[in-house]
Amino acid sequence: MAARRIDDFTFELAIVDRSQSTYHIQEMLINTFKLMNALVILAGFVFSIAAFSNAVLAAELVMFERQGCEWCEAWDEEIAPIYPKTVEAKIAPLRRVDMDDPVPASFQDLKAVIYSPTFVLMNQGREIGRIVGYAGPDFFWAQLEELLKKHGYATDKKDQDRALTN
Repeated sequence: MAARRIDDFTFELAIVDRSQSTYHIQEMLINTFKLMNALVILAGFVFSIAAFSNAVLAAELVMFERQGCEWCEAWDEEIAPIYPKTVEAKIAPLRRVDMDDPVPASFQDLKAVIYSPTFVLMNQGREIGRIVGYAGPDFFWAQLEELLKKHGYATDKKDQDRALTN
């Protein structure tokens, strides 16, 4: 019987050791899941910040134009071919709106546009500034750069010059 008790005791120790191992494995799994959960939350947070900062910086330059407008035609000849190559176009891609067409729904709240061309710098559907008319490339670039800087968009004059020479 004594031997059996030793065997039982030994057997019981083995069961205790096995249950402690199972407990440690469960604890490790729980900690691993907690860590993975924290990483997923962190990744989501980082993604949200990136998406928010891109949304905050997302802008567009809307050109309101009219058929037969000589200043619009001058802009088309002097600026339109190079605008997509500039840093300004990366910050504020160009969108063209014909003033003779019905006003798109996204511009219903916009202050009236009377003269063509009128360039409206928009951010998330709201006007943040405008350039009325076109007085030549030097004035256009200076006014656009000023608008962008005033509203927190940095431009690099070298990129603009490089685009003008291409």
